[in-house]
Amino acid sequence: MKEKKKEIYNRDLSWLEFNNKVVYEAKLGRNPLLERAMFLAIASTNLDQFFMVRIPKKREKKEREKIYNSIKKMVDNIYTEYSLYLKDLKKELDVDIKEYINLSKKEKEIGDDYFKRLIQPVLEIIEIDPFHPIPRIASGNLVLLGMIESKRTKDKKVIMIELRGEFERLIKISDEKNHFILIEELIKGNLESQLIDFEIKEVGIFRLTRDEGIEILEDSKVNEDIIKEVEDQLEEREWGEVIRVEYDKKLSKDMKCFITKNFSILTTEIYEISGPINLDFLWAIEQLNGYEKYKYEPLNEKFLKKMKGENIFETLKKKDKLLLHPYESFEAVTELIDTAADDPDVLAIKQTLYRVKHHDSPIIDALEKACKKGKQVTVLVEAKARFDEGDNIEWAKKLEHVGCHVIYGIKDLKVHGKTLLILRKEENKIKRYVQLGTGNYYKAPYVDISLFTADEGIGEDISNLFSNLISPQETNKWKEIGVGPQDLEDKFKQLVDREISNALKGKKAKIIAKMNGLTDTSMIEKLYDASNAGVKIILIVRGACCLLPGVKNMSENIEVYSIVGRFLEHNRIYIFENNGMKEYFLSSADWMTRNLERRVELMFPVKNSKNKIQLDSYFENILKDNVKRWKENEDGTYSLVKTSKDEKEFSYQDYYLNNKF
Repeated sequence: MKEKKKEIYNRDLSWLEFNNKVVYEAKLGRNPLLERAMFLAIASTNLDQFFMVRIPKKREKKEREKIYNSIKKMVDNIYTEYSLYLKDLKKELDVDIKEYINLSKKEKEIGDDYFKRLIQPVLEIIEIDPFHPIPRIASGNLVLLGMIESKRTKDKKVIMIELRGEFERLIKISDEKNHFILIEELIKGNLESQLIDFEIKEVGIFRLTRDEGIEILEDSKVNEDIIKEVEDQLEEREWGEVIRVEYDKKLSKDMKCFITKNFSILTTEIYEISGPINLDFLWAIEQLNGYEKYKYEPLNEKFLKKMKGENIFETLKKKDKLLLHPYESFEAVTELIDTAADDPDVLAIKQTLYRVKHHDSPIIDALEKACKKGKQVTVLVEAKARFDEGDNIEWAKKLEHVGCHVIYGIKDLKVHGKTLLILRKEENKIKRYVQLGTGNYYKAPYVDISLFTADEGIGEDISNLFSNLISPQETNKWKEIGVGPQDLEDKFKQLVDREISNALKGKKAKIIAKMNGLTDTSMIEKLYDASNAGVKIILIVRGACCLLPGVKNMSENIEVYSIVGRFLEHNRIYIFENNGMKEYFLSSADWMTRNLERRVELMFPVKNSKNKIQLDSYFENILKDNVKRWKENEDGTYSLVKTSKDEKEFSYQDYYLNNKF
């Protein structure tokens, strides 16, 4: 039989499919009323980041027209759902985002007073002419563009107002009701009072998106001052080339021409928006108080007694522990560091930090506490974590200030693996305790897994990993773990090859895997080979998937699913049948080229039989989901898996909210 040509689906089109699923969650009936705002805000923010990071690299690609057509359809879909959502908010809760012209007398008084007190004193109305050139506009800032006419001379002038970060976007205009106005609407309504000698002919909104796809330090020589290098490149990123212009669809032709003439270039994409540009203000709607009935029930995190209230070290000596976040509290990780800080037998703590995020970080506090108590604390803070570089440097300085030994990453690679190592003196020798995770070290609405272990082989490997990261000595031999980019890709492929060999011999062969993205061509081709050999493959891929499933003579033994729900699916799990002797692995790595070739990643085994059973049950529940699960079609599109008439609705995320992992 002639083998079908191996097809690789376009990564960006696949990612856009994912974001369309996010928009779908904003539809009536999919989620509680106020939570629908969250999905619209996420979809809008996702698209912004897609432009900043992905689009600059696609200007000359053959698929460009398909990509932009898909984006335009998505933008239309987002604003259609936004319009429907506003109507539902008004109808159900009398929550309203109003235009200035529709304000009641009392609302107008409150809005105008707010303008006079908090906006007008810092408002900068710039006239645009040869003596007043167009200012440099930052990426993402909203800009009001106006045409005014002198009442005396009838001369026309162009004015511009850039709204910077100090302005609050959503402003409450009622004491009794949750009625709001957007700041740009309030400014437009008050412009006449600021320009009394002019008639306001037209005012509209536009926004620029700049190329922020620069990878900090990856294409440059690291100088002696890594902090300065990062800060310099962050400034360069802030003023990248304009790659998207959005403007109010209602603008006149002349105003649209002014914007495109002054800000667009040949490769700039232009979008006419039927609604407010940038929907991130909807987070404030989602967070409104007093509407608990219209929100998700509070997350009741289960903090396992086996991880608190007893000696954690003695617990881990008995057997490994597996936690599923956010259902089981991330506080367990902080508790482990706190316990180590107070334990007189603990000598050292080592940890990698890729993202920390929150301004008040329990993890940072716990590490500081340990250092102040005399423990040797070594932390690798990744200075090149995209969009978190500045925050990470601030955390690193904070840790250095109390005496922690801080490393800012390693040259040419990002350290993306997540691990915590505790060294404890026991019976005249050093015992190692390790936490390994699929996600970052902060509490977030992400589905992730933590493995806590005192396994000697894993502990020795993690000790050697930190030696590789800190010292000039390198270890290339690992007892239990896989480390990228040294041998991780080879290990994954060897595991797939073993399934292929077993299938060809008539033995049991199956792969079930969950990840955030599947875009690496060589891994996809390896999975196609496995499918053709008869290996049954089930993949749960949250985002971009360049593999096309179910195609005859290419991938007919492969099924691909995606879950989009309340929590962001972020964990990476890989299970290989191995002729009935199943092997289970967790990882920080997706099957994406960047993870396999350009990052320090970790893959680690799950050995405990109870934990393996937990993972089997976990996948069974995912594949029972008929509420939030999507199935990928042969052409790369997705169809929602729906409930049959006699089938009860089952959401796997809801299941774990109420049941044990």
